[in-house]
Amino acid sequence: MVRYEKGLLDPGLASPIDRDTTGNFMREALDDIYHKLCVTLRVKNSDYSPGGEFANFEQSAKNAFGTVEQGIIFRMSDKFSRLCNLLHQEAQVKEESIEDTINDLIGYAVILKAYRSQKFDNPS
Repeated sequence: MVRYEKGLLDPGLASPIDRDTTGNFMREALDDIYHKLCVTLRVKNSDYSPGGEFANFEQSAKNAFGTVEQGIIFRMSDKFSRLCNLLHQEAQVKEESIEDTINDLIGYAVILKAYRSQKFDNPS
């Protein structure tokens, strides 16, 4: 039996989170990770991009004379390097755990996918 709960972390979320009540750990973990990441991405996007959804990446691309995609991938490469290091040594910045770094990588991948979808679905 599947039960739906709306906005577990943010009452403003429009889409319900599908909670598996059958005890399937992977599904519950994916639901929880997805929901928390969605909330984080929405909050961070409003902090980083007051000029539009991808404004910070567009500005970075202008500053670096690259593309938005290259800017996002560059950030992902930083996070990937950090993850590789954290798997072998303790973090010096305690507020940035392995889990935080993994979430950042997932977040940047989602942002890249969203940007490319917007770019190719709505070409200017």
